[in-house]
Amino acid sequence: MGATDSVGYCQTVVEEVFGDLLGQGILCWLDDILGYAADAEALMVLLDQVLERCECYGLKLHANKCVFFATKVKWCGKMISAKGVRHCPERVLGLAEMQSPRTAGDLQQFLCAVNWMRQSIPEYNKLTLRLKEDDNDLAAVKAVLLNMVPLAHPSPDAEACLYTDASQDSWGAVVTQLSPEEVQLSLDQQHHRPLAFLSGRFSGASSRWEH
Repeated sequence: MGATDSVGYCQTVVEEVFGDLLGQGILCWLDDILGYAADAEALMVLLDQVLERCECYGLKLHANKCVFFATKVKWCGKMISAKGVRHCPERVLGLAEMQSPRTAGDLQQFLCAVNWMRQSIPEYNKLTLRLKEDDNDLAAVKAVLLNMVPLAHPSPDAEACLYTDASQDSWGAVVTQLSPEEVQLSLDQQHHRPLAFLSGRFSGASSRWEH
């Protein structure tokens, strides 16, 4: 199982090795490394850099676990392609076909799994708020799972937009991006590509804020 802090140490080492490449062609989660580029030539340059880092730090790659020049990959439970980021279909289908929870533990397990996908689910907090009380809400969550919005890849050339709203007890937000030439267009003419959906409920001290 390893030491209690071994996960954090492993992530720290990987980030040290690929530091300046992170977010610039490389994503790392522990020992899962994802490289991306706009074309084959740029990908070859990136691959050379990655292999040089591995050689320099004495990292070894398992040949059977390496995939090169893929146009679509499964990485950390998500399907990533040029079209955007989606959650793995088999994971989503498994949750959608799950029987109604019979115990609090079953419900907690379902919520933990769905919570990991919440950035792809508009109004997530509202959908899951009353799951303990009504099976109709469970059906609504499952329906949304099967129609989740694919998320766009963040682009340094795009304009990022943040839209927020709140009621007396809840809040919601969506982060999108659009091309710079669309900024001056009216909202109904803009083509926003979602990056993340966020939502929550005011509780504790925040429930006493003046709205």
